[in-house]
Amino acid sequence: MNLPNYISIFRILLTFPTIYFLLKKMFTPALIFFSIAALSDALDGYFARKNNSITDLGKFLDPFADKFLLVSTFNALALLGKMPLWVFLAIFSKEFALFVGWAIFNKVTKEFRIIPNFYGKAASALLMVLAGCTLADNYRYAPFKLFSFLNPILLYSSLLLMAISLFSYINDGIKYAKNKELR
Repeated sequence: MNLPNYISIFRILLTFPTIYFLLKKMFTPALIFFSIAALSDALDGYFARKNNSITDLGKFLDPFADKFLLVSTFNALALLGKMPLWVFLAIFSKEFALFVGWAIFNKVTKEFRIIPNFYGKAASALLMVLAGCTLADNYRYAPFKLFSFLNPILLYSSLLLMAISLFSYINDGIKYAKNKELR
């Protein structure tokens, strides 16, 4: 265990109060907890690279924490009618497909590998901004209402990057597995 892993665990734990406050329609504390959790994503990666403390546990915990935060938040937003259900289903389906693909990849290659790519990281970052803007749009103070014009741009950009990342992961996994078979 190291600092980046503790930060990832902290992000997982912050998901629970985020969802609690969100489902209670208490958008101010939900936004605060979500924002801290989203910012912690940048922190754990920064400390892992800075201190050269990238671990196998961290390679699993960091993406799991991101996925847990995003899937849970978009599920709650969909349940509240703040986000279309199909958006949650698209996010969940992509993450489920990645999990199944990862399990198959690990079974075929006998390796435990999680290699994030640019598109996946960018999609996650945009989804976090989208969730944050959606929460801020429900904030009681008028200046935050300005975020509502960003939501469609963030939504469709995120979905495009999610699709690109999914196909990229599938392509990378197939190439790697084929190269491994040739050795």
